[in-house]
Formats: sequence, C-alpha cells, structure tokens
Amino acid sequence: MRQKERLQSREAVIAHLQNLQSGDVFDIQFVSQGDVRLKTRLVGFLEGQYFVVSLSGQARKEYRDVLVEGNGLVVRAMAESLGGACIAFKSVVSGVVSKPHGVLFFHYPKVIELINLRQQTRLATHLPVAIFDASDTLEVGEPLAGIIHDISPSGCRLRLKWLKSQGKLPLTQVRLAIQLATREQAMSVFAVVKSQQHDTHTDLSLGLSFIDPDNQRSFAQPELVEIFKKLQIPGY
Repeated sequence: MRQKERLQSREAVIAHLQNLQSGDVFDIQFVSQGDVRLKTRLVGFLEGQYFVVSLSGQARKEYRDVLVEGNGLVVRAMAESLGGACIAFKSVVSGVVSKPHGVLFFHYPKVIELINLRQQTRLATHLPVAIFDASDTLEVGEPLAGIIHDISPSGCRLRLKWLKSQGKLPLTQVRLAIQLATREQAMSVFAVVKSQQHDTHTDLSLGLSFIDPDNQRSFAQPELVEIFKKLQIPGY
C-alpha cells in the first residue's frame, strides 16, 4: 500500500536525507520533458546546499538538451535504511561537470515526500514500549522507554529520548515489552534495529524488524496478525 507523507520542517528533512548513502540509486525526471528520466547514483551531498550524482559520458551526450543549469527536476531515491521507503523531492540543476569525472549538481530540497512502498499495512499507534538490550555484547544499562508510532505484524517504528550528542544508539538486537490494551501483561517481542535517525536533537526514531529468537529470522508476530484481522486492516 502506497502512503505519502510530506515533510517540511528543516530538522525532519535533514534527518531523513541523512539516510541516503553514496552509491544509492537516484531516478531523475526532467520537468521540462516529463518522459525523460535518468537513473544514476549518489556521489554525495552538502547539507542544505546541494546533491551530487554521477554522470557517465554517454548520459552527458544523450541528455545534453536537458542537462542545463536552471532546469527543474523531480528526484526519487530509495532509502533502504527507512525500510525501503522512497524519498522524493523537487529540485533544480545547479551545475554539470565533465572533468575529471562527470557529475550533476542540483539544489538541496526544503520539502520532501516519503512514499511508503511496504506491502504490509502499518497501523498508526501510540503504544508504550520498554526496550531491552538482547545482544550478548552491548549494554545500555536500564531499559529504555519509548513510544511505538506505527506497527505491523512484522515490524514497527518507535521513538525514544536519545540526545544527538550521544551519537548512535549502541543496540543491534533488542527485546521489546509492548503494552497492548488487549492483555494485562506486556507482550515480549524480539527485533533487530534496521535504521535509526534523529527527528530532533532529543528524539531518536528506530525502525525495527521482528525476529524469531530461536533462528534469528524475520517473521510475523502471530498475536499481532490476529489483532490486525480483528480490526479488519486491509491485507489481513
């Protein structure tokens, strides 16, 4: 199910664009000629200033009519660290360089759209959760408290307090104690951390995939499947 989310705050835009990495595939559509599209790869970016993507010699020849400073673009990129979400935004060509390597510069966006391409529907929630370290090597002390903002039988996204100055949260495998209204005791779920980024200087967002603790493989949590069926969520 495709779901779109428009992000306009500077902090949110920067936080999500930081998930893009060198080598990620970019699909660039030239606004002046809507049927002209170029697939290329990210070289890098300067926060708030510009993006740089690679440009082969063949591409420079084939697209020379539209590779012009000032031309409008629609840029789409897959962010695997966001669970396969597509990041899309409008931009403008700011420069084309041919030597020593061909690259295309375009402006850093002020507004982006997140397009959720997941096959499973995620349910928006506000569930309290306790986060425990489930690995054998890492320790973060007492369990962390967070709030699950969306959930499916196979994963969730939650937010917790973790200062940006503290760096990356040192967790890879976790055990979640999720408090559901349908049961007295919290439901225990094991998961792996797939992504993390700061939405603000104090709030950290984690993308998690549920796993079977016995074989470490991803799986759909049976109890959540039943809940989704009872709620008549599409796809269940």
